[in-house]
Amino acid sequence: MKPKIHVSVSGNGPAIVYLHGFLETHEIWNDFTSSIGNYTHYAFDLPGFGRSDLPPENFTLEDVATLINKETEALKLSTFHLVGHSLGGYVALAYLKLFPEKIKTVTLFHSTPLPDTAEKKENRTKTIQFIKDNGVEIFARSFVKPLFANPNHEAIAFAEKLAMQAKFSTVTAYLAAMRDRPDRLEDLRKSKVPLLVIAGEKDQVINLPALQKGLENRPKTVLKIVVGVGHMGMLESIVETHDIFAEFLGDYSYQNT
Repeated sequence: MKPKIHVSVSGNGPAIVYLHGFLETHEIWNDFTSSIGNYTHYAFDLPGFGRSDLPPENFTLEDVATLINKETEALKLSTFHLVGHSLGGYVALAYLKLFPEKIKTVTLFHSTPLPDTAEKKENRTKTIQFIKDNGVEIFARSFVKPLFANPNHEAIAFAEKLAMQAKFSTVTAYLAAMRDRPDRLEDLRKSKVPLLVIAGEKDQVINLPALQKGLENRPKTVLKIVVGVGHMGMLESIVETHDIFAEFLGDYSYQNT
């Protein structure tokens, strides 16, 4: 049986598909999408998060992208703009690799086409064991706050609430899937799809210098670094990230790729 995938739909106009990050749900986009008019917003719960079912064991991010694609087909979305935050960005790049003809533009919020370093792979494996020993709640509490540049940001409580909803099997499965994801940089360089990358100046998760170097000389690429922001730009700086995204959409909304 195919896992049930939940999607929240709002607005009216050309389609934008949103994929949330690790330990999040579609709700992470609520305030962000409400400020962008003239589009139909499709905010998904990734398989296993929120109201979506978890796929069978040992799934890859390509498997996740394929499940999302089946839902976009059911929704009769032939082409759309694709947005991914962190983990959602990894899924978006897998989607672009598998179904390039459907994508008008890709926006990466605090995400990267680069694979995990050897050290980060090892840390993900250790994190899986930590969660097995201590549970999701203790991990989630330590995970969320460092994502924000301001440790007292008012949105931390909201992000923690979403993180606490995640199930053990979902969290450990995605840690393994992220650890084992391939390098997408060469695929991205070959693609002609317009790309927006929104990065946080104080992001402790993404290696910004490596990302900047990897994206050098790629056509149709916009990299915006948001000052004073960590890994959660859609919450930390809604107005600035909204304006960056809206300008990018305005440039590419009606262009075919």
